[in-house]
Amino acid sequence: MEQEPYTSTPPEETPAAPPQGGMPILPGENAPTPPRGTFASQAGGASPPKDYAPPGDAPLPAAPAYDYNYGYAYLPHKPKRRTSPLHIALLAVATALFVLVALLLSALLFIGGQLSGLSRPVAYNSAAPAGTFSVVRVVGDIVKQSGDALGISEPSYHHADTLQHIRDLAENDGNAGILLYMNTPGGGVYESDELYLALMDYKEATGRPVWAYMADICASGGYYVCAAASRIAANRNSMTGSIGVYIALTDTAELYDMLGIETLLVKSGENKGVGMSGVPITEEQRAVYQGIVDEGYNAFVEILAEGRGMDEDEVRALADGRVYTARQAEENGLVDELGNWEDFLAAFEEETGAAPFYPNFSRRTPLGGMLGGIFGQLPENETQTKLSMAQRYPVGVPMMLYDPAVVA
Repeated sequence: MEQEPYTSTPPEETPAAPPQGGMPILPGENAPTPPRGTFASQAGGASPPKDYAPPGDAPLPAAPAYDYNYGYAYLPHKPKRRTSPLHIALLAVATALFVLVALLLSALLFIGGQLSGLSRPVAYNSAAPAGTFSVVRVVGDIVKQSGDALGISEPSYHHADTLQHIRDLAENDGNAGILLYMNTPGGGVYESDELYLALMDYKEATGRPVWAYMADICASGGYYVCAAASRIAANRNSMTGSIGVYIALTDTAELYDMLGIETLLVKSGENKGVGMSGVPITEEQRAVYQGIVDEGYNAFVEILAEGRGMDEDEVRALADGRVYTARQAEENGLVDELGNWEDFLAAFEEETGAAPFYPNFSRRTPLGGMLGGIFGQLPENETQTKLSMAQRYPVGVPMMLYDPAVVA
């Protein structure tokens, strides 16, 4: 018996079976999308029998065309749900709990570290061995700075430790000299003078050489310190000069008036409390500050004239606060030579016949290093940035500091 040829559509007189219950669907009508994974035969379409074979040499019938009514059907993706306020609140609570646990863990580590040595300095070393000269690094602002107890944050320049190291070297018979590595914009008048005097006392007590090398920058108070050196070299791209003193004051009186803020100052004398924010200074009080600046400036000029073997008038002509390139400084007698650090270090080794010793004043602990690596990546907010600026530029304190944002 001859089989009827395969057709891709149901017979016209026979309604298609409903996909999942409901009314039958006739061919050509818009059928609802079948469930995911529904085949044509399940949606009412005809399927060829498994043993079907075309008569004679007739070609196989074409596969049924894809049709949403009869072919594969996939349900559309559901739209993404918006994060609810409850989810946000739960996330905030989870974050707060995580931070609290981290702080508690840090406290436990610190307490345990006090007993096990985890929070003790591992890098601090300032005892110079015999037959060496000390490479004293003055990097960063020359001011009194101190880190926290854990050593999470610490300054690049350790003022008190540097002074003590120089005093120790004066009593160390095995020491052959001091080589200063300077990369500083300067700092406070008091701290710069302290470091200069410590170096001069060392030279007078021992008769050993003190040389100075200027790296990226060595200006203002940094150059003040270099006046103690008998030989000064600079990198050809170094910046120096900025010879002078300044005192920064902030007058916010007009701003306070605009905000309706009144500053009430009870004082014992007319010039007590001068320079306080919100209190304008008089011409007499300005003259007081100018006298402090002039005294510091005159001392600066005298020290440079003595250290560089120059006339004071010659120094004053150069000391108007401007900065100099390394080549300009060499032409004006402020430095002796230009060169790189390695050659200058080798020259000092030859001069002293000793090997270099690099003191390390770091008090960073393993715990502090771990936490510092975490907190050091956190950005500062606006308040933290302003506090850092206030610490670097203290109000009413004489400074020997070069910074593009400050006229020094």
